[in-house]
Amino acid sequence: METALQRIIRKTGRRPVECRCRLCRQQCRIPCLGTPEDILRLLKAGYRERLAPTRWAVGLLLGKIPYIVPMVQAKQEAGGCTFLAYRSFRVLKSL
Repeated sequence: METALQRIIRKTGRRPVECRCRLCRQQCRIPCLGTPEDILRLLKAGYRERLAPTRWAVGLLLGKIPYIVPMVQAKQEAGGCTFLAYRSFRVLKSL
């Protein structure tokens, strides 16, 4: 069975990267969405307090889908993603 990540890669042609250059780290100023599997791993690893229920509306705004998608993603902190703010980027990589 195809995972959410595999489906995203197939549909978008984009692949995950593990680059830590300045430009890639700058993207962490806005929390990424993560796949359902990513979020589940974070929950199982005890990071519930760093996640929040949200609503994704980009697809609706762009006319791609007719509804807002409820989801869970990393919390936004003053400096960006909660995992960047707490210098715990390695946490994500280790899960």
